[in-house]
Amino acid sequence: MKSLEREKEKKGQVTIFIILSIVIVVGILFFFFYLKPRFFSGGNGVLDFEGCVKQTVENKIKILGENGGIGKPEFFYSYQGSEYTYLCYAEKYFVPCVVQVPFLKQQFEKDLLLLSKEEIIACYDASADELRGKGYQIEDGKKDVAISILPKQVKVELDVPTFMEKGGIREKAQLNPIEVSIPLYEMLMISTSILQEETKNGDSDINVLMIYYPEFKIQKMRQGDETKLYSVEDKASGTVFQFASRSYAWAPGYGLTEEGIE
Repeated sequence: MKSLEREKEKKGQVTIFIILSIVIVVGILFFFFYLKPRFFSGGNGVLDFEGCVKQTVENKIKILGENGGIGKPEFFYSYQGSEYTYLCYAEKYFVPCVVQVPFLKQQFEKDLLLLSKEEIIACYDASADELRGKGYQIEDGKKDVAISILPKQVKVELDVPTFMEKGGIREKAQLNPIEVSIPLYEMLMISTSILQEETKNGDSDINVLMIYYPEFKIQKMRQGDETKLYSVEDKASGTVFQFASRSYAWAPGYGLTEEGIE
């Protein structure tokens, strides 16, 4: 009799376990397919604008890199068709230069956002319009963009409350951050180090920097008025950051006598 009761008890436990397992599986499927926000990054029926955003940001980084990280530079040195923005300058002789952009990374982020925000939003709008043409109903709200310069990458975040509906199913899209693989952060840190040396010593030893950072090509060209033109190039991507500096400049003829150099 006891054996029969134990058998019934075991069968009851198995039944309860099976029912609980079914409930859990159904709950998980319901969560993933109906409740959990979807991540849309490519393919049919999804928002696909990552390539467009990356191309936009890369183009704007190129423009800013050639202008010393400033969107509209006004003070620069012209050399062979290029304009090297002064990031450190001393008008008088024998004095250290004054840094023109105290926070280089923040300035680059600010101007990169100003230059690329409208085009990034246009990338999103084009993708949304493409889906509307496929029968999707897309509702979105106010659009905003954030750009962060991080080690080894530039991160772009698009904040748009987006809802998609087709066939009676309504979903909220959560847009993934887009990562542009350019070591801009490292390039700006190298440039900041050069500028610090310019303010202290009136010069910078780029040979030492290239030993520490072999992945970059660092150049310095001296000009007749004591201006130095610097460029930092990422060998992998070809991205360039260039700028000018004039510090501890010697006056014309200083140290010369009728017989030559003193």
